[in-house]
Amino acid sequence: MSIGSVVDLVKTYAKQETVDPLKNAGRFLGFGAIGAVLLGIGLSLLALGLLRLIQTELDNLARGGWSFVPYLVVLAVCVAVIILAVSRIKKPTLTKERD
Repeated sequence: MSIGSVVDLVKTYAKQETVDPLKNAGRFLGFGAIGAVLLGIGLSLLALGLLRLIQTELDNLARGGWSFVPYLVVLAVCVAVIILAVSRIKKPTLTKERD
């Protein structure tokens, strides 16, 4: 085995163990960040739409002393969506687990 092949082997191993996992982690985080922003925008618009729907269709809840009820309903729906989303998180690490 020559010195050149050992150097190439070490370079290949270093790339395999450092650069490739960092690229995969960057891709994982990038897609996660984009997905989080888009979900946040979408869910915010849905929550606002639900609030306006409740305020429009249930006029007696949107007036007087009960005007806070539509906000509580939307808050409860948002909390339920957050709980559902957190309960669906399953992948704790970035690395692929091999059986």
